[in-house]
Amino acid sequence: MFTNVIGAFTSLLPKYFIFSSYVPVLIFGFINAGLLYLLSAWVRHAVNFALSASQGLTITVAFVATIVAAYVVASVNDFLRKTLEGRYRLWPPPPFRNLFVESEQHRRSVLQRHYQKSRRDRFALEGLITNCQRALRDACSNGSSLHPHHAHYHLESNPAAAVALEALRTTASQPERVDATVIEPAVTSMVQALTHNDIRYDDALASDYRDLLALMTIVLSAFTQREYDDAMELATTFGTGTAAPTRMGNIAEAIQGYAVGLYGLDLNAFFSRLQSYLVKTDDKGYSIVQDAKTQLDFLVSCCWFSAASTILWFVVLVLQGGYLLIYLAVAVFGPFTTIAAYFLACENYRAYGEVVRACVDLNRFALLHALDIPLPMSTRDERRIWGILSRAAVSAIENVELSYEHQKP
Repeated sequence: MFTNVIGAFTSLLPKYFIFSSYVPVLIFGFINAGLLYLLSAWVRHAVNFALSASQGLTITVAFVATIVAAYVVASVNDFLRKTLEGRYRLWPPPPFRNLFVESEQHRRSVLQRHYQKSRRDRFALEGLITNCQRALRDACSNGSSLHPHHAHYHLESNPAAAVALEALRTTASQPERVDATVIEPAVTSMVQALTHNDIRYDDALASDYRDLLALMTIVLSAFTQREYDDAMELATTFGTGTAAPTRMGNIAEAIQGYAVGLYGLDLNAFFSRLQSYLVKTDDKGYSIVQDAKTQLDFLVSCCWFSAASTILWFVVLVLQGGYLLIYLAVAVFGPFTTIAAYFLACENYRAYGEVVRACVDLNRFALLHALDIPLPMSTRDERRIWGILSRAAVSAIENVELSYEHQKP
């Protein structure tokens, strides 16, 4: 009967609540209760007495207590997340806040330098490949005109070309270690071979010539991908304004900065409206957003529970004395779990940011349509409209002027 009651009760709870709040409460409640049972004789006596008196009632009380605790966690989850973002003075502590900001600014500078270097490398490689292609075309023309019908190109008799081309093949097969310095030797060797042979009558030379052109394209693609990866790393990790004091705070700023910078849309003012619209029109889209948010809130809850449990048991075990093995376990696994949960939460925040970006990209015009606002004809017009709406939403007393386009009933 008890299992039926629990099953019926949990079926009434939303999936978001169960995984983002109830499961963390259950996990860390079980761990802390187990430590209490192990370390405290009166707790063991009380639990054994309760279970012997009425096992069903004891389990029911514990179940209801975890539900209540989970609802408390759910009600403060946004506050806990924003605290990790550094929006409040609770974290980082005021004496160290500037140090955290400087650390994040340094991290952003490193990412910016990586991106700028990859961008310069890609531009330089494009110029190099353009010059190489021109030199190869000229060599083809010279070889055909100066040595017509001459076809004596063999890699076996041309070790320099063989080595250079094989080095380029090796580089192109390992995009993560691609190196542009191997292009010039391969091109130089190929230019010499093309200059002394007629490519129209030398199939081996023509085949290697095509391979060389294809390999240069592959290397350029690898450099372009590296630049794109660095750009995405920077864009999804930091916003455009001053660096926030925490890693998670900068990821939040990156999400906001994307919508504001590209469309002029203030997510703080309009994302709740966008979610309400999705609930009515796109259940699948709203479900994807909620699933991503559930994973994020789960890890945020685990981070806070782990930190609180570690501090609590560290103090208790120090004051009580003894239990050296348990103390060492708490001292090692507690901080590790807290830090791991925080960094996993940051990575999930970036994934959640990708979902939010997609939601904004695909549904912002539908939201304007639902608000009876005429659709913009250009990006400049769109930024103007969202800017006016943002000012009106944030400051209702501000005098703004917009035209409406009412839908037909």
